[in-house]
Amino acid sequence: MTNFDLTQFLGTWYGICSYPDKLALDAKCASATFAWAQNQADGINILSRHVSFGKEKKFMGMARIITSGVLGVEFPCCPKANAYYNILDTDYNNYAVIFSCNNYLGIANGQNVWILSRRRILEPQFVERTMQVLNMNGISKLLLKHIDQNCENPNVYPNPNVPYGRPYY
Repeated sequence: MTNFDLTQFLGTWYGICSYPDKLALDAKCASATFAWAQNQADGINILSRHVSFGKEKKFMGMARIITSGVLGVEFPCCPKANAYYNILDTDYNNYAVIFSCNNYLGIANGQNVWILSRRRILEPQFVERTMQVLNMNGISKLLLKHIDQNCENPNVYPNPNVPYGRPYY
């Protein structure tokens, strides 16, 4: 993404859907908060949170701008989660589309896609826009999994009375 403005991107984003991820099996109530590190030269801090199998999980990470729209992300707890996050599109206020593709020893690659929203839901016009972005970039929608954001306590647990699961698109 050219002319990416990291300052506008900072703040909390909610996971609407993504490819399945071993680090976030059964993930519900997923969010990521991006904030400047105490010394801006150190980049930004990331707090990634979700509920998995009824327990809250938190991961702290760091990111640096590699080039416009590309963040080099590291999670010290989970080296396999280190990646380049390519921000394919965002309007900063409603949605963001992020793609990552990692090479593993030149014999395999791992891809992930995240559709994020500033709210726990994404309005239909922004769902449509995110699907256009994936299409324009030749990224498959087949593996997208909806992330349940129906949370009894929005900061911790999902609402057990709300049925889980629906296709994203």
